[in-house]
Amino acid sequence: MVTLVGEWSELRQTLGLSKVPHYSTLAYASRRILADAEKKGLSVTSRQPLSNEPAPLA
Repeated sequence: MVTLVGEWSELRQTLGLSKVPHYSTLAYASRRILADAEKKGLSVTSRQPLSNEPAPLA
């Protein structure tokens, strides 16, 4: 995702980003968003990592 945002200037402009976020920023944000969704009773499914992706942290 960070690479995509880094290479796509129109996306950064649309999102209001002046710089590309560090990958850990996106990881921490996704954990908070998913935790909030689960607290609200929304169904959150996880996907299996691709063969070249590391396993997600618990």
